[in-house]
Amino acid sequence: MRTFLLLTIVVVLALGGALAVGCGGSTDEAVGTYKLEATDELPLEITIVLNEDGTFKLTGADGDEAEETVEGTWSRDGSEVTMTIEEDGEKESEKAEYKEGELNLDGLVFKKQ
Repeated sequence: MRTFLLLTIVVVLALGGALAVGCGGSTDEAVGTYKLEATDELPLEITIVLNEDGTFKLTGADGDEAEETVEGTWSRDGSEVTMTIEEDGEKESEKAEYKEGELNLDGLVFKKQ
């Protein structure tokens, strides 16, 4: 089953839309830039940047399309990182596991750079 975040990437890449929301605040070791480990099944280039101010930026491209961006807020509770985006007043969240410099999002591994 695909996660909301993965579906958001595909929709954004296909439709060329962008989402934005901002607020929050956090100082923690999860802050940084993460890149998706590419696979044959998922040949996308996706980067997630978790900012110290509690915002994140996800940027992706599939090689054929222009790079697209999704922005939102993030928070961490233990090993759980929650990323939230808002569109038309509706909030959607996706949870990832942070461990030793990696974010695992429903089987997709993003390594800290």
